[in-house]
Amino acid sequence: MLAKSAITVHLIAAARPNFIKIAPPYHALARESWCTPQIVHTGQHYDANMSDAFFRDLWLPKPHFHLEVGSGTQAEQTGGVMMAYEKVAMRWRLSKCFAQTQRVAKRDCVHAPGPDTASLSARITR
Repeated sequence: MLAKSAITVHLIAAARPNFIKIAPPYHALARESWCTPQIVHTGQHYDANMSDAFFRDLWLPKPHFHLEVGSGTQAEQTGGVMMAYEKVAMRWRLSKCFAQTQRVAKRDCVHAPGPDTASLSARITR
């Protein structure tokens, strides 16, 4: 069996519907030993009523990564999420490479529910 850190699953959340959609897979994956789920908040909805309340009510932890993209045009948000998430993904890949002392199966997964700009951006960044 692979170690818990062998597979990291990024759950992308940008807005209220995404927060609701990532809660069940987050809680299910958090109970598993073969993976580590991590929440990536793009920052599209960033005030307490639009974001924090949903995390609290859905028993989700604070996001592991907060991209702080904010609002803007569709192009600005697409580019902003892609650039910010690429930095997260590259940092994760480098840390995995340097941390490995033996050859093991490595891969990560991105779960980006929704037809919104942030979900699309995160999917094509990987």
